[in-house]
Amino acid sequence: MTYNVDFLDGLATLMNSAGVGVYKPTGVYDPADKSITIGLTPLAPDLNFTITTYPVNDTDLTTVTTGVQFRIRGDRDPRTAEAMADDLYNLLHNRRHYKLGSVSVELSWRQSAAWLGQDTDQRTERVENFYFHAERAAPFQIA
Repeated sequence: MTYNVDFLDGLATLMNSAGVGVYKPTGVYDPADKSITIGLTPLAPDLNFTITTYPVNDTDLTTVTTGVQFRIRGDRDPRTAEAMADDLYNLLHNRRHYKLGSVSVELSWRQSAAWLGQDTDQRTERVENFYFHAERAAPFQIA
């Protein structure tokens, strides 16, 4: 696998193992699941974490900072999305020395967050941005 794919699968698996959400790589979710999806937000189930990566800092060395945007969709009660954000914070903020798949993470922390409002079905949405100080090999790094 590639860095981003392994990173995202590892992150979704960690969230699933901790009970924050449900990750099913096949994408077949029950209506009551808090689904975890990569890249795209499905119409159902109502409760969803969509995760995507973005580069923050790539150096000449193997150490990188990878940003992850978590798009959180709750239900019509704004407290649901808030509780989902709290679960994510408790799992990842200031977590040290762990692996996401084959990716070694030295430290992760929440960098920012914001309300997005409601979708067309009046489900509340917010975004949480976390940074991951990780190791990433590349073919032209300085040794």
